[in-house]
Amino acid sequence: MRSATDYSQAEKTEEKMMPTVTVVRQSAGDSADVKSHYDRVGWKETSAGVAEDTVRFGVRENGPIRSAAHLRRLDRIRTMLHNAGEHHTIIECGCGGNPALSIAGEFKKYIGMDFSTSGLAMAKQRAEAAQGKTHSLQTQFIETNLTSLPLKDSSVDAVYTAHVLYHIPLADGQRQALQEMMRVLKPGGVAVIIVANPTPLLFPIRALRRITAAIPGIRQLADALRKSPPLPYLPLSIGWMKRTLRPYGHVDVSAYAVPSIWFNQHVSERGLIGRLLWKLLDWIERSFPRASARLGNFVMYTVRRSSH
Repeated sequence: MRSATDYSQAEKTEEKMMPTVTVVRQSAGDSADVKSHYDRVGWKETSAGVAEDTVRFGVRENGPIRSAAHLRRLDRIRTMLHNAGEHHTIIECGCGGNPALSIAGEFKKYIGMDFSTSGLAMAKQRAEAAQGKTHSLQTQFIETNLTSLPLKDSSVDAVYTAHVLYHIPLADGQRQALQEMMRVLKPGGVAVIIVANPTPLLFPIRALRRITAAIPGIRQLADALRKSPPLPYLPLSIGWMKRTLRPYGHVDVSAYAVPSIWFNQHVSERGLIGRLLWKLLDWIERSFPRASARLGNFVMYTVRRSSH
């Protein structure tokens, strides 16, 4: 870990004048294939200056319905996180090259954690570019595996992680990552965890694919026939997530986003049918946030850490 003695006097003076951005490297640990993918491909910029991860998972057309939904989701995340008892330190587990600085709000310090060296380099650049737009937020980045966080027990006020856990290839690894997040969270602190729903009822084909993928014989046959995905993908059930998180405190389950990534990228708001579908999904998401956790593709778990 880089200590204060490694900095020159000029660097120390400069740090006092602007938010601190440091990189502390730790062992990458498990999920070596995921780390390798993001270091080699995921957080490398294309010729258009866009990260490959954004091309693969991002929105290709951002219409007014999607834009409004995105802002509403950010507001919900900020509201949940700001229910934490104090607003000193928030950590993002799996920040990659796109740190969610906009959710930090009233917090004084943001710590982004990821095991991708390339991702953290990009995150550092983006944090530096955002200085002045995020009040006096202090930022730090730590290279680490999420199953072993280099932080003390009960040392942070809020935890945020989005679209990360299901890329840990084993359920035990995901459980260990959640245990680590709860370990470092203070009593009364809040964690917001966004993951995929493996069986979205509004998308029956997608749900059926995940159900059949869980059957050992069929899964092995499907793995032999299909092209290998670039990343492990193991979304676990809402019941599994609730059982794993409930010992740590009160767990609230609601929809984060009903549409799938495929729907986002292939259904346009410009045509009449597409616009009607987008309005319908948006209405469901807004009107029935808890019920649509099971109906849609992405779920938000909010945990308030208990004192015992």
